[in-house]
Amino acid sequence: MPALPPRLVSNFYLSLSPSCSPPPLLPSLLRLVPPGRLLAAYTDEVYQRSSLHLCSTCPDELAAIVAALVRALAQSPAAELPPPDPGGSAHPRLSLIDNISLMSTESPDPPALAALRAAHQGILELTKGLPKHQFSPLAYGHAHPAGYRELRDVRRESGFFSSPAAAPSAAPGAPPPPALCTLGVPDTFITNYNIRLSFPPPLSPPLLRAPLSRAARASAPGVEALTLPYGPGRLEVACNLVHPPPPEPPTPTAPLLAAVRGALEGGGGEVEVHAYAVGVTQEQVLAHDFGRSNPEGYTALHGGE
Repeated sequence: MPALPPRLVSNFYLSLSPSCSPPPLLPSLLRLVPPGRLLAAYTDEVYQRSSLHLCSTCPDELAAIVAALVRALAQSPAAELPPPDPGGSAHPRLSLIDNISLMSTESPDPPALAALRAAHQGILELTKGLPKHQFSPLAYGHAHPAGYRELRDVRRESGFFSSPAAAPSAAPGAPPPPALCTLGVPDTFITNYNIRLSFPPPLSPPLLRAPLSRAARASAPGVEALTLPYGPGRLEVACNLVHPPPPEPPTPTAPLLAAVRGALEGGGGEVEVHAYAVGVTQEQVLAHDFGRSNPEGYTALHGGE
């Protein structure tokens, strides 16, 4: 019996939310995805960020869907919007399109990686006519020309962490800067798992950002973490959980939550802790029915949810 083709996933993140985009734009993106190919969609007003999570068994099809989304965003009025307020809680960003990851539940098996590399190349081919000020992807993971580069290293070199929301204005008459984003193939399947912390006054959340990140990263193998402000009196420990392929168990979240709670001990007040996943898990991808209808809207992650 021939082997089934690997299930390919793309997590497509953009620096937009309903309040900072033209009203038809975000719903129109959902209509570009063929039936049965959209796993989930999320939006977050505080971070001014949204995401679409796509699935296919065909590299060419996945590339075509991603390229259609890229073209729609690159040529939309939102591409000309100014960056978010540097003093707010917007997520770090380089341009309208933030990150496009291509992964599989079977990574890093060679057939899956070959399919993901083919999808990456297809996206580049289908978007090569866009000018760099609309779409200028930076490769990472197995898509990097040097062999393999971690996403965090490519982001660090691009200024993603040092310039979270403020980009210098171009001089009059100068060409617009490139619309940098990251586009790559991680080594394994990654789940996004966030821990939101609400602090009672007079606690000072910013002082805990570094200790919380260190505690999360040390909690279990395969945890990448970055702690960000999330509105007044709030922090969010944003984690990537790097999973081995099935049948190995996914990265456990219980030690991660315990480590974050431990880092909060002795702070002098009761901190509200809310943990949630963004995107999809390996189990959801493996169980996905390609004959079903797509979700009709975005799941909101803002506020106290």
